Amino acid sequence: MNRKLRKLLYRSFDLPLNRRERASLEKAFSQSNELVEESRQIDLLRRQLALTKTAEFTPFFVERVAARVVEMHRQQQLFYTAFFQTFRRVMAFTAVSLLIFIACHYYQVRQWPAVLNVDDMVSMVFTPALEDIL
Repeated sequence: MNRKLRKLLYRSFDLPLNRRERASLEKAFSQSNELVEESRQIDLLRRQLALTKTAEFTPFFVERVAARVVEMHRQQQLFYTAFFQTFRRVMAFTAVSLLIFIACHYYQVRQWPAVLNVDDMVSMVFTPALEDIL
C-alpha cells in the first residue's frame, strides 16, 4: 500500500479532507481491499479505545502527594536538627568533662602553672614520670 494513501487514511479519521483528497481516497478504496480492511480495523480500534475507561485519581490526589512530600522533607529536617542538637550537647559534655579531668589531675599533682596554656597542659598530662616508665 502506498505510504501517501496510508497517511491520507489516518488523517481522514481526525480531520475533514478536501474534495480532491476525498476522491483520491475513494478511488483507492475501490481498488484495494487491503486499504478497506485497514480502514475497518482502525475504525474498530478507535471505537474500542473510546469505550475504555480512563484511570482517574481520587479528588485532591495531587495535594495529598505534595503534602506527603513536604512532610517527609520536614521529618528529615527534624532528624538532622535533633542529631546536631544531641551532637552539640555531647561535645559540650565532653569538653566540660575534659576540663574537669585536667583540673583534677593538676590538683592531685599540685602543679598549677602561673599561666595555663594548652602546651603545658598536654605535656604535663602526657609526659610520663621516670618512675612510671621503670
